[in-house]
Amino acid sequence: MDTTTSEVTRVALSPIRKAIAERMVLSKTTIPHAYVMMDIDMTAALAFRAEFNAGGHGNSDGAKISVNDLVVKAVALALRRVPAVNATFEDGAVLLQPNVNVGVVVAIDGDEGILVPVFPDTDTLPLASLNALVREKAELARKKRLRARDSMGGTFTISNVGMFGATYLVAVVQPPQVGILGVGAVTKVPVVVGDAVTVKSVMGVALSFDHRAVDGAVAAKFVAAMNAVLQEPALL
Repeated sequence: MDTTTSEVTRVALSPIRKAIAERMVLSKTTIPHAYVMMDIDMTAALAFRAEFNAGGHGNSDGAKISVNDLVVKAVALALRRVPAVNATFEDGAVLLQPNVNVGVVVAIDGDEGILVPVFPDTDTLPLASLNALVREKAELARKKRLRARDSMGGTFTISNVGMFGATYLVAVVQPPQVGILGVGAVTKVPVVVGDAVTVKSVMGVALSFDHRAVDGAVAAKFVAAMNAVLQEPALL
């Protein structure tokens, strides 16, 4: 007879985890969330990345960009095209922000929580510069060495779980921002093209947005704008 017993382990919330919990409760209880999802064909973007990393497209410094870098830049350009999503909701008004400052969620080592480094004027950053900044700030965030001011001023947030193999993430809006994009892994899936079935590399994205500030049609335009950039990656 098995006489072993198990005990519940109580884990007290760290200051970071407690702050996250409070923010998420605030978001989900005060913001009417709505969602738009899309599967994006990444064939052109992956080809562009391979060419760039091989020294093409003006990459004379040997930078090695990631899929996440392409997503961040595509999001920044889409925010410039659809400024209603590059906004905050404060004091009952929508504030359209003049600068595109994208934040990228980074998991702290040891699963202690997350930090969100923000990259000012993301839409104007060259890909190689963006890649270097994301690497630098993400490493600081993982080690809990990110400066507080490096997380300020964000106008939109991206949470990418593709590196874990997840295909979709429906994220929670980070107030006072009005949108956050959950990004999944790029996977090979069968796709119908005309009357034939072919295999394509597809990335699932989900835009969560504050329905007080953004309507579904506008949210869909934003996701479509991001998709359009990734279909013409030379725009990056």
